[in-house]
Amino acid sequence: MKGEKILLIQRRVEPNEGYWGTPGGYVDWDESSEDAVKREAQEETGLEVTNTTLIGVYSSPDRHPKQVINIVYLTEVKDGEIERGMMLPMLNGIC
Repeated sequence: MKGEKILLIQRRVEPNEGYWGTPGGYVDWDESSEDAVKREAQEETGLEVTNTTLIGVYSSPDRHPKQVINIVYLTEVKDGEIERGMMLPMLNGIC
């Protein structure tokens, strides 16, 4: 998020290729989930983020062909320009 906006990326791989969603990916064996958030944000959008705050942990076996756990963080943009993705205004806490 930046101000009252949320950053979304367009998925480039299946499942749901072409759909819009939040940046994300897998946690490497040698990193914390907070470090993975920073790395994935930079890789997927070109933005450097900081101040990771845990929002929640979610799972849904029906959402993804692999069982995944989504760890959602609120972050602040520290530096960079959006190379991929777009910022959308939030409405009542949701986009």
